[in-house]
Amino acid sequence: KLPLRKKLGGRILAEYAQNTTKSIKEIAQSDTNRVTLAYDGWKNIKRESIFRSVLIISKGKILIWGAEDISNERTKWPDVQCRTENMLDDLKKNKIKVIAIVTDCASEYEAA
Repeated sequence: KLPLRKKLGGRILAEYAQNTTKSIKEIAQSDTNRVTLAYDGWKNIKRESIFRSVLIISKGKILIWGAEDISNERTKWPDVQCRTENMLDDLKKNKIKVIAIVTDCASEYEAA
C-alpha cells in the first residue's frame, strides 16, 4: 500500500531531501581537482527573481547547490559580490574546494 499524500509530503520528502543534500556534499567534497561554482538569476513565470547555484565537478557532473527567491533584494554588483562571498564561505565550511566561478554576463554580475 502506498503512503498517504501527507506522509509523502512530510517525513518521507524531508528525509529524501536530507539524504540528497548529504550525497551532493559528499560528491563535491571528494573531488580532488576542485569544483566550479556556477550561478545565474532569472525571473520565473510569476515574475519572481530566482537565484540558482550549481557545482560542476571535474568529471562534468552538475550538482544543484541551491536556489532561492531574491525578489525583495537588490541585484547591484556589491550585493552580488556579497552573495558570492557568502556562497564561497558556505562551501569552505562544507570542505568543498572551488577552483572557478562562472556566471552570465549581465552587468550586475560582471563586476562581482
